[in-house]
Amino acid sequence: MEERNAITQYEQLALLIAKKIAKGQFKEHEKLNPIPKIGDEYSVSRETARKGLKLLESHGVLDFKHGSGVTVASSANAERFINLYQNIVAFTEIQHKISDSIEEQKSYLGELSSLYSHLIDETNE
Repeated sequence: MEERNAITQYEQLALLIAKKIAKGQFKEHEKLNPIPKIGDEYSVSRETARKGLKLLESHGVLDFKHGSGVTVASSANAERFINLYQNIVAFTEIQHKISDSIEEQKSYLGELSSLYSHLIDETNE
């Protein structure tokens, strides 16, 4: 079975940064490193770093100010973001388990159908 991630790489980055904010490693109004440096620090592309930070901005966790960079806007919003994404991950994992169970049932039904056909063929001979 192929490995499936519940969330994208930029969402994982956003979650990691939000957790650092919630733990107080980044304080409200503190300026974060520039996007290229964040990409290097977390071993992701600049685009992934940008998307992760923009996601946090859309949830009120970060504030982008042209010319002065990215600052922490709200640790409370960071906590809400973490809770939201933990729920998304849990929900997606449940969806994957249901999907896997359905595929397994289809396989069993195929085997059962084949055995039934073989039984009918044997009975008719």
